[in-house]
Amino acid sequence: PRHVDEPGRKSMWLRWVSSGTGVVVLNTNGSEFDTLLAVYTGTDLCHLTEVASDNDSGAGRNSQLRFTARANRVYRIVVDGLGRDEGYGNLRLSRV
Repeated sequence: PRHVDEPGRKSMWLRWVSSGTGVVVLNTNGSEFDTLLAVYTGTDLCHLTEVASDNDSGAGRNSQLRFTARANRVYRIVVDGLGRDEGYGNLRLSRV
């Protein structure tokens, strides 16, 4: 899917199960390319529901977002490069 209504074509997907309910912050600060960041719920690419997404709210051209995670829910996290941007990336998850 398009993330933050931008085309991304070099994505890395992660599956994350929240161990508890609370606010989570994700960022790609320190990545060497212009990142897009999004979080979805759903069982497959055809049935995803966006939870949160961001482009450039982090440091430089990096992304940062926050959302309220629910205990035992599966989240699909994607880090993508804007357009065809790619390189080494960082992903940090922290609870607030």
